[in-house]
Amino acid sequence: MAHHTGACFRALQIVEVVRMICTEFSERQRKDLVALARTSKIFSDPAFDVIWGRLTSLAPLVRCMPDTLWEEVVLDSKMTIIRQRRPILSTDIPRLLFYSVRVKELELCSDSLQGSVQMHFLKALDMCLAPHVLMPKLSEFTWRPETEGALSFIHHLLGSHSRTIDFDLRNAKSALSLFPYMKAMCPLVSQFTLVMHLNKRTIPSLSDLVSGWQHLQELSIGSLDKNGFIHIARLPALNRLCLSSVKDSGLLPLYLPDFISGTSFPALEDLDLSCEAPRFCIGLIRVISSRLLKTIRLHPLTDWTAVAWEEIHTTLHDCIDHEQLGEIDVGQARDRHAPADVTPSNWTLGGVEVDDEFLEEMAIAFPDLVELDFGTVILTARSPLATLNCLIPFAQHCPDLNILGIRMDVFDVPEFSHVAGARIRHRLETLWVGTSPMHPEQATAVAAFISNLFIIGLQYVSGINRYPVPEPFSTYSKNWDSVEAMIPIFLSVRDQEEKFWTEEEEAEGGTLRVTPDWN
Repeated sequence: MAHHTGACFRALQIVEVVRMICTEFSERQRKDLVALARTSKIFSDPAFDVIWGRLTSLAPLVRCMPDTLWEEVVLDSKMTIIRQRRPILSTDIPRLLFYSVRVKELELCSDSLQGSVQMHFLKALDMCLAPHVLMPKLSEFTWRPETEGALSFIHHLLGSHSRTIDFDLRNAKSALSLFPYMKAMCPLVSQFTLVMHLNKRTIPSLSDLVSGWQHLQELSIGSLDKNGFIHIARLPALNRLCLSSVKDSGLLPLYLPDFISGTSFPALEDLDLSCEAPRFCIGLIRVISSRLLKTIRLHPLTDWTAVAWEEIHTTLHDCIDHEQLGEIDVGQARDRHAPADVTPSNWTLGGVEVDDEFLEEMAIAFPDLVELDFGTVILTARSPLATLNCLIPFAQHCPDLNILGIRMDVFDVPEFSHVAGARIRHRLETLWVGTSPMHPEQATAVAAFISNLFIIGLQYVSGINRYPVPEPFSTYSKNWDSVEAMIPIFLSVRDQEEKFWTEEEEAEGGTLRVTPDWN
């Protein structure tokens, strides 16, 4: 027995073994086993560090304090709340700190399976704990408070050890008071995500906070003022920038080149921008110096004109290193609901209208595209500007493209003369056509046309089946389902044709290679 106990003890000193145990607990959600593992005396370093490395609630820590101090209450919602039974004594604290100092990741959420601590209990802990002793190793902190009551406890969780902060403060109106503290006490933050309501009062406070951080690598916020943009443009390590609500608030000139010059955003790889004014979008793209930009996502918060989109395309063509760029994603970010008197014929869910010429220029300008989506779920009676012809340049110039989303007018199917040796080999995996209008009698011709362009791995052409859409758009979807069903048949025919041509060439001892005839 002693031998087995000793072997177990030695095994629990191996980090990998303990991590496997923790994974098993997590998947099966065995609270009883987790509680045993957290409190058993057989566990010690480094096993404790693994077990306590990540929490989704403060409840497990409170449960380690004397059971005369707290009690559990299960609410009607099946949530477990830990309530205080008596005042906290100085002798209650050491056991709490023995475990809490090991926490490195904390994600406080209201629906944690570990339960939650009553607000009154949190305030009591706040008053009896010295600053910066609870979690001195905490580097990643995610928090979505439902009320403002917990704000006073935050100084026990943030400090010079903080590297990743992810806050949703939409329900905490007084959260602005946290910003000076965070700026002073968390100088080494490298990843910051903040969701909160923005206005003329909050944006300067947020900009002041961000301007205090020199080591940011990832930043996801609503917007900034002029000083904030000047600061982040100069950050040497910023590689991901997400701006979710850039509006004309009067605090920010709409054209960044007016006040940002020189080397700007030198390490940027990922840009996700939601803004009202296309001029701001154009200006931001123009000031980016990075040659590493791989992904651009643009989400207009208002309707942008065709002229604006053309200027944005030109700016992307002229200012971005095309060799690195792998994804361009354009869509509507606003939450828009049609009034009751608006019919489906003019109800727009989002998307961008582009024509064949625009798309051909884009295919030529960005040959390394991997994903391109202009938004395809558009409920309008107006015919798309793009036609089936727009697929040809992508098949010819973008060999790595695997996802393409474009709404097209397919009523006129281009004639295509497929000749021996002229088959285009493209590995497009997904073609999203959304609400592209099509009559059922066209399905065969459309399937034949597509199969001549994309021969390997075409999986989906219908992009609206999961949306409840009115007629005639649901019928369009069924017609595209017919196209999808026919494509494998045509691909098989193409394979047989190519096999026949290859055998003919080998028999004749020559090679036949003719350019396809695109009429």
